[in-house]
Amino acid sequence: MLGARHAHQHPDAHIPWNMDKVFEGYTRIAGLDREQVQSNVLPLPRSSQYDFMPYDGDSVMHYEISYKLTHGGWGQSETWSLSDGDIAWANKAYPKAAPATS
Repeated sequence: MLGARHAHQHPDAHIPWNMDKVFEGYTRIAGLDREQVQSNVLPLPRSSQYDFMPYDGDSVMHYEISYKLTHGGWGQSETWSLSDGDIAWANKAYPKAAPATS
């Protein structure tokens, strides 16, 4: 999924993050500072810089999210196969080349 954004960062993901636990957890487990957590874990802003397709909770590009990092016991398991949304994104990002003509 070269070039794909992480699905958990989609502005429409609406993950009920517990921010104190998110910063503490990713710092402790992955060694990320607050800026790295913001740019790699938390939602991206709506911007023309990003070409968002609909949020896809089944995407291989969605981090596993522990219920310990959210409010209300929300969690997301890891996915190991391409979702329909992943395939649609890849087809849009990497369209088939037109056949060569002689």
